[in-house]
Amino acid sequence: RTPVEELRAWADEWPIKERVVGKEIHFRPEDVVAVKSTGLQSTGNTGEYVVLRKCPAESAARLRVSEKHFVADHALMMNKEPWFRHLKPEDWCQHLGVITDAGNAVEGIKDVVTGNNRSHFTLPLVQTGTRCIAGYVHAAYSSEEQELSIAHVKVDEEHMGQGLGGMLIDAAEQHSESIGWKCRHTSLSVLKANDRARRCYEKAGFRIASGSAASWGRKTQHTWSEWQKLRKVHKSALKSAKP
Repeated sequence: RTPVEELRAWADEWPIKERVVGKEIHFRPEDVVAVKSTGLQSTGNTGEYVVLRKCPAESAARLRVSEKHFVADHALMMNKEPWFRHLKPEDWCQHLGVITDAGNAVEGIKDVVTGNNRSHFTLPLVQTGTRCIAGYVHAAYSSEEQELSIAHVKVDEEHMGQGLGGMLIDAAEQHSESIGWKCRHTSLSVLKANDRARRCYEKAGFRIASGSAASWGRKTQHTWSEWQKLRKVHKSALKSAKP
């Protein structure tokens, strides 16, 4: 297989050896943070999506698949570079702040999605017609800076182009306020070359705060594109500023 095929196969692979469970999520109305209707899909399912504040631990393996696709999405932007074929999934994970070991990653996701980690959260995006995960947002809190730091915004490929990235960002801000995080700003980082993501974030109100070279490879010897840190005023801060 080609390096691109190898990376895609790694992203698609179920991350644990146990039987496949958690592909469908059964949730309660009180677990819903946000709802968005996008019309009918080509599959015939109603195009309604929800973002959940928490979900069953068994969904962690399916979320890990989306997380691996988040890694692959970034890596595949560089597939024309001569050094691309030398990098392994663990190298890409390291540069994108993703746990490399599948077992540890799934256990970590379980801890977060069930609400047991008070400094991080992962909110799954679910298509209601199929009850299948369609993406997620992962974020952490810096009390010193009073900032919501969004690490991952991932919409699975077949669900892109419907404004769901913006929905996830809104849900993250809403959820952070509901659990008592005192946030003045929301921040995230994006590759300058990732035009699609940058358009989504600009539409959500983010602006460039700083930039730094993006380095890749086991010895970070390859430079490609630039990391842009984006920042916006958190919605709760906007509300408190109104007379």
